[in-house]
Amino acid sequence: MAVIEKNAKGHGYSYTDLGAILQYLETQGVEVRNTTEWVESQNQYVVTTSSRKQGEPWSEWLAPVPVIVGQSKYMSQMQALGSALTYARRYSIQLALGLASTDDDGVGAGQPPIQQFTPPQGEVLAGKAQLIKIAKLMEQGGVTTAEQAATALHALTGRDIKKTSELRPDEVDALLSGPELIISRTQTALKPTEEQQ
Repeated sequence: MAVIEKNAKGHGYSYTDLGAILQYLETQGVEVRNTTEWVESQNQYVVTTSSRKQGEPWSEWLAPVPVIVGQSKYMSQMQALGSALTYARRYSIQLALGLASTDDDGVGAGQPPIQQFTPPQGEVLAGKAQLIKIAKLMEQGGVTTAEQAATALHALTGRDIKKTSELRPDEVDALLSGPELIISRTQTALKPTEEQQ
């Protein structure tokens, strides 16, 4: 894991600012892109894709970090949003590429160049388009609330997950191989049992 010196001060804490992270990546020949994505039409996330400058293909999106805008008496709403986006970008990049921060100048000395992070099979996030397709198929099956989505996802996967963003790639592939099953299983899962009627 690469270690980058903390170079900025907040209210009672220190951190590595976005500029220092991007400068470090430049020296390592790594490019990153951050985009904001709406997952399940409700939650905004910053995600990171990366590539080596030598022409490697761009990674799938990695390390989604939620954009949480707090209220502050010292910032306007737009300033608070800008701050939340910058915070999410920093953490998304650090998570995606396995970077750590420290305030000890000597800790990172002699570290080898970082390699593009490739999560183990089964832990790679599914693509945004795939998740949206599954969410739309669940809506066709009758999902209108987050609670219904969790019920449908449990019926579809056998796991207690609440959002499509928690689906593993193998589950996404299996679900999208039979889209009509997503609709029918969702409808079945949402039908009230005779005892509930």
